[in-house]
This record gives sequence, C-alpha cells and structure tokens, in this order.
Amino acid sequence: MALMHISVIPLATTTTSLSPCIAELHRELERQGATFRATDMGTEVEGSVKELLRLAQRLHEIPFAHHARRVITCIHIDDRRDKEVHLGDKVASLQRRLGRLDALQEAGDAPEQPPATDAAPEAPPSS
Repeated sequence: MALMHISVIPLATTTTSLSPCIAELHRELERQGATFRATDMGTEVEGSVKELLRLAQRLHEIPFAHHARRVITCIHIDDRRDKEVHLGDKVASLQRRLGRLDALQEAGDAPEQPPATDAAPEAPPSS
C-alpha cells in the first residue's frame, strides 16, 4: 500500500475559487472507491502505486473538462514496501513519539492502532 499527496491546480479560469474544482475531484475519487482525505493544501489518497498513478491522471484531466486552459498537478508518492501503511499512520507515529497519541484518541482524531508487534522501532526520517 502506498500513499499519495496530490494537488491539482487549474489555471486560466474565470474564477480564483478552487473549491468547485476540488469538489469535482473528490466526487471522482468517491466514484472510484478510493480511500482519501482532504487537507488544507491538497488531497491524500492510499492505494497501490499503479492505482494512484491512474487516479492522478484522471484527476489531472477534470479541470480541462471544466474549461481550464492549463493545469498544474503535483504529486508525492510514498511507496513503503517493508510494511503496510494507511492514511493517518505517519501522524499517529509522530504523536506517539511526542507522547500525544492518548489525547488524540480521546478526541477521536487518532486512527485505530494496529496490534503491537515485536518489530524494531521506526527510524526517524532522514533529511
């Protein structure tokens, strides 16, 4: 399972508002049965790399169908093959390291934790 962050930016449109276009992108993700969530700066989607790239291409085309004359699409794919990852796992890992996961769970904002394993702790990301 991989994660993708995608931002689709229509240019040369008649409005500065992006929400109508973003809403259509999310409707397409729903039609495709994708697991996703909106963020303030884009959309996060989980799936196989093949599926994520196919979705990115479909989403890139949507603004053109709504009369945009230029579209910029930025994607980041995190393809981790040593373990299964899902949306929210990275944030939960960070919150555990900061000692804040319990507060998030009480507020209902933390993902369900998978059963504990004997695996070595995750190494901090390198810059």
